Amino acid sequence: MIISAEGRSYRKAVADQVLVQRGAKHYENKLRVVIEAWRPDNRKAVLDSLTHAGVWTDDGLITDLRIYWAPSVGGMLKIHVQEVAQ
Repeated sequence: MIISAEGRSYRKAVADQVLVQRGAKHYENKLRVVIEAWRPDNRKAVLDSLTHAGVWTDDGLITDLRIYWAPSVGGMLKIHVQEVAQ
């Protein structure tokens, strides 16, 4: 797959934030992921970028995915990852 320069830049920004937030847990079990999106936000491929950043081994581990709009603006995402019982 060929990734555009914009896509590569986004991937790098996500990986940088994972390091800053100490989020590189490298989960290997089933996961619940909750994404709070602060408008305006037109970012895409966040799950693939988190996989690339080493947060989990594969986004196929996600069994529960929830995305909702935050009540205020800010142009960012807040992502909560939690392992779930097998």
